[in-house]
Amino acid sequence: EAGSLGSGGRTMTTQGALARAAAALASSAMARVSRLALQTREVGRSASAMAASSASRKVASFTRGYSGYLSNNPRRGRLDFGRLENYENALYGLMGVNTVVFASWQVVSPTFMLKHFACSTEAIRNFRPHTLLTSMFSQFDFGHFAVNMLGLYFWGRDIGQLLGGRRLLALYLAGGLAGTVVQVGLDYANQREYKWGQPRERYCLGASGAVNAIVTLNILLFRECPSLHLPSIAPLISSSSDSAF
Repeated sequence: EAGSLGSGGRTMTTQGALARAAAALASSAMARVSRLALQTREVGRSASAMAASSASRKVASFTRGYSGYLSNNPRRGRLDFGRLENYENALYGLMGVNTVVFASWQVVSPTFMLKHFACSTEAIRNFRPHTLLTSMFSQFDFGHFAVNMLGLYFWGRDIGQLLGGRRLLALYLAGGLAGTVVQVGLDYANQREYKWGQPRERYCLGASGAVNAIVTLNILLFRECPSLHLPSIAPLISSSSDSAF
């Protein structure tokens, strides 16, 4: 019995020693893991600080450089509407925008163009007020586009030379907006007995309202010059096709 007890005691002692060794190893491993995690966090903080410092230096350098550029070029830091004083910039700009929109009708989805470049009661009801502006630059038919651009070119030159590019642009926008609002209002009045936007929707598009505003002012200013009245036939003819689509 004494031998078996001694053997059992040695076994328990060995197991206790193994347990203590395993616990020591686990504690050492946990300590190493903790140290590694701390080192990783420190490295991360250091890298973030370095990146933030580098970004700050780059932003500061760009700001100093841009400030110096603006001090040498003061007009570059803001929108330069002074160029519109030259009537040719305004005139050719208007013709260019009309040309781009006309070309878009030929290559872009008609559904998209009709949704965003034609105004109607449906467009206003569905919160697309930008069509009040975009529709005055929108022509999908070449004849309509060509006649409007001829009228804009011949009559716009006279108004531009007399009043300047900014007033030419303002007159174009005011005339186009007024024409669009009146046309949409008439369409709505004709559909009062139906639900708004019903029956078949009528779309308003084209530069004829804007061009006719320029034509009208030109006639009023130069009423004693009969030669200026001849080109007015072109935009007036084109106006009949504005709401036909």
